[in-house]
Amino acid sequence: MDDLIREMVFEHHDKMSEAGEPVSEPDAEDQERLEGIEELLQELWAQWKHPDKSQRLPGQDYFAMRAELIKERDELLAARSVVENRTASTDQVRDVRNGWDAATIHEKRAFINRYVEAVIILPIEPVWNEKLGRVVRPGTRLFNEDLIEPVWR
Repeated sequence: MDDLIREMVFEHHDKMSEAGEPVSEPDAEDQERLEGIEELLQELWAQWKHPDKSQRLPGQDYFAMRAELIKERDELLAARSVVENRTASTDQVRDVRNGWDAATIHEKRAFINRYVEAVIILPIEPVWNEKLGRVVRPGTRLFNEDLIEPVWR
């Protein structure tokens, strides 16, 4: 099972590399917007906590604006995280392939988690047994890789 998943991940990475997908960089405009949001959050805080009560930003306005900024910031961070998690150079993957046996379980898991959200193991389909007159699981215990479905990130 481990070998199958490893090979599926390497094949998936190769397909993505050929398509040019994993070599994307985080968007510079998004980074600028993130920095702008952090500045706006600091300004909002300063306005809400202004020493002169008559010039303070009302609490309901502060929290409403803050919520919108936090939501946008979280969306930008999530998008950047996806790009960073999917970005792996061919050299990195070659190194991972060559050093797979020497890698720790944590290193292997981290590499696989870049690509795999989950692995679904489908149930074995029951069959009708004429002799017993009921539905039974097939008698074979052979590994069936068709029952393994990765869910890609």
